[in-house]
Amino acid sequence: MSADPVAYGLPEFSRALELAKIIGFKDFNDCLHPAIAEQHCTDLFTCNYKDFKRIEHHTTLKIHFIK
Repeated sequence: MSADPVAYGLPEFSRALELAKIIGFKDFNDCLHPAIAEQHCTDLFTCNYKDFKRIEHHTTLKIHFIK
């Protein structure tokens, strides 16, 4: 696991917009995180059950919910 920052560009931003359209533009940042993670990871860990539960069926990431 790495905590190093990664850059993102137009492909990730476009993917985040795609996810935001699917979930109704509730919180764009919650869409940007998986859009970037899809390029670098297979799993995403979050405490944000409400928003990421809506996103998990629209991403290739395995989303793990932390209690």
